[in-house]
Amino acid sequence: MLGALYRIPLSNILGTQGIGLYQMVFPVYSLFLVAITGGMPTYVAQRVSSYRAHNDYDKVNTLIKNCIFLAILIATVFCLVLICFARPLATIQGNSSAYLGYITVAISILFSSVTSVYKGYFQGMETMLYNASATILEQLSKLLFGLLGAILLSKFGVIYAVSGAFLGILVSEIATFLYMSIVYKKNIKLKGKSYIKVLDLKQIFRKFFPLSLSSLVLPLSSCVDSFIVINLLMLKGSDVFSATSLFGIATGMVSPFVNFPILLFGTICTAILPTFVYMFEKGEDIAPVTNNTLFFVWLLCVPCAFGFVAISPNIITLFFPAIEIEFRQLAVLYLQISAFNIIYLSVAQILYSILNSLGKFYMPLIAQTAGVVLKITIFIVLVLFANLSIISLAIATAICDASSCIISLIFVKKKIQIKLKFKNIFVPIFSSILMFICSFLINKYFLINRYLKLATIVIVALVVYFSICFIFKIISINDIKTMFNKNKKVNKIKYE
Repeated sequence: MLGALYRIPLSNILGTQGIGLYQMVFPVYSLFLVAITGGMPTYVAQRVSSYRAHNDYDKVNTLIKNCIFLAILIATVFCLVLICFARPLATIQGNSSAYLGYITVAISILFSSVTSVYKGYFQGMETMLYNASATILEQLSKLLFGLLGAILLSKFGVIYAVSGAFLGILVSEIATFLYMSIVYKKNIKLKGKSYIKVLDLKQIFRKFFPLSLSSLVLPLSSCVDSFIVINLLMLKGSDVFSATSLFGIATGMVSPFVNFPILLFGTICTAILPTFVYMFEKGEDIAPVTNNTLFFVWLLCVPCAFGFVAISPNIITLFFPAIEIEFRQLAVLYLQISAFNIIYLSVAQILYSILNSLGKFYMPLIAQTAGVVLKITIFIVLVLFANLSIISLAIATAICDASSCIISLIFVKKKIQIKLKFKNIFVPIFSSILMFICSFLINKYFLINRYLKLATIVIVALVVYFSICFIFKIISINDIKTMFNKNKKVNKIKYE
């Protein structure tokens, strides 16, 4: 959440062109980063959870040491590749000015890779406090030093301001690495001798590689976007400034805002994965927890999507004043289309966690790959033949996320009995539509201060939505208390 919030002031400091340059570098950096950190925490968490279930704590220290060695080895190669090929990458993307950003951010991969191993350990031990505090430290450091770097270096030009923002990422990763190293050494269960073995490294790579592939699909999609979007927009007549600005608005302003609730629901996936693994190892039925989690996420993500559609003009006006007037209507429309990705991705994240906990690592990979291939194809067709400019990316992304979600749901239903009442699916949609109508009317006819108007819309929307949910009795106060109960075997909510 803090990381997504960071993009709001950063966008206004860098401007549309600057955030466009930032978004050219960031997806490629993320691709290299996720290649290591995407699968490693999940793999470590699964192994640690399995060892816990069988009381094999003596194996944990060896696992962590081997994973750290492998992570550093891969990260070093990736870091050198980014530094050596910085200028060619930026040139191919359509704006060679971005090369300095690659050089600045490359070193942070080394620190992130080790941190991901520590996070996997604490996730597997179901001690999420350290991961949460590390994330807060990371994001606050990035917020402080990233914005400070962008401001101080902006006087030298937009590319230096972008590099200043990436310098903040490097500082934040170093701070997080130091923190996690200290808390790990203080909390490791057993501190006996451990060894790095080539055979163990091969086995670890073979197991975490499928998880990394699954985690790589969406960053790879964003990376492909950074190479084709600007070039295709220029092919259709946009100049380099307009194309870079539109790309920055779409991926650096609108998308991070949509990611707020998605990231929130992603924490549920992170927290519940060890529970699934633990119950599966014990031979327990995970269907109740699956149904409860899906219902809870559905209950919250549907109104979020409709709410974002309703207040999209307010969001663009209030939070992104740096957007040029000629681009604002496109930004509003992009946000309205992208808002429904909150539903698709929130549900999909839960489904991916379920499949990973069952050891079906390739199923999320298949679902995401199918969606991404569809997205790239649709985007190219729309931008070249329908002349929809950057809106082509919004439509293609929505179809991609919806497709991946549906495919994953089909996979999960083959393994687990998903059983939700029709009322529990329909009432949140019905309530959200009424909530949207109320928000639209307030937005159109209430001539009050824009900040007061936005606050009024949010309050009225929440009251309308949850009132209807309580009237139809799809949830009660006790259900909400149960969902947030620390007991992992949640089975009291009436999902049947």
